[in-house]
Amino acid sequence: MVEMAETSSILKSSTKRSLLLLDELGRGTSTHDGSSIAQAVLETLSARNVRTIFSTHYHTLCLNLPAGCVSKHMSCHVEKVGSHLYRQKVRFFQDEETGLEKVTFLYTLSDGHASRSHGFHAARSAGLPDEVILAAQRAAKDLQKLHNGLQYINHFKRQRFDKAKNFKFTICDDQDLMACN
Repeated sequence: MVEMAETSSILKSSTKRSLLLLDELGRGTSTHDGSSIAQAVLETLSARNVRTIFSTHYHTLCLNLPAGCVSKHMSCHVEKVGSHLYRQKVRFFQDEETGLEKVTFLYTLSDGHASRSHGFHAARSAGLPDEVILAAQRAAKDLQKLHNGLQYINHFKRQRFDKAKNFKFTICDDQDLMACN
């Protein structure tokens, strides 16, 4: 609640002469609420030409940046390592798909958004047990599959809508989506 009250105050009082530093806006809410609130605040500040440095872990914010915004990220070096190093209890990150990796954060600001998250590496560095990290990786993989499926459905629906607009086809509703030709 404090974060939202502070954000409200920022939106009411910021001007073109302001310099805002916003860190992890929306983190105290659910993922969709937080991401949506952060997106709307970013769009509002951009439309009002308020100079803002906006730090976030919501990768989707970087995909649809408002006009005048640029995306930057903190660089890291990811190195594939042999399994013999892991057995020697060197604390490398093990991903079920990519294998063993050593992630070195470079503390260098680079153009564009990060190619992927390194949250599991951070969890291992903080000492979370391997079985917890592996369970979290499996859950993340399932969530990514669900997200990819929803993106596919939305893309398919947009294609159908565009064809319908251009060629005067009828759009089927959601229940009939898979049955439409």
